[in-house]
Amino acid sequence: MEIIEKYLSLPAVKLTKIMTEKLILSEIYQLPETLKLEVLHFVTFLKEEYKQKHIEKVENVRIFGKSKGRYKIAQDFNAPLDDFKEYM
Repeated sequence: MEIIEKYLSLPAVKLTKIMTEKLILSEIYQLPETLKLEVLHFVTFLKEEYKQKHIEKVENVRIFGKSKGRYKIAQDFNAPLDDFKEYM
């Protein structure tokens, strides 16, 4: 815990550079076994969450021509509508 408190007083830029695998591992090593198991579950959860968001991003990419041939436009599409005859 003292490691984290020591680095929390640093500016955010320095903290992100210092917060590496070594710092994370040193904190995990100090935990009791039951909490290490919780950390493992949480890391697994985070990886699945990231994977789902990454898959959703890939699926949401628009592909040009993906709907080609799915829709047909009527031959009289540009013909005036009967509803608007009184305005013309």
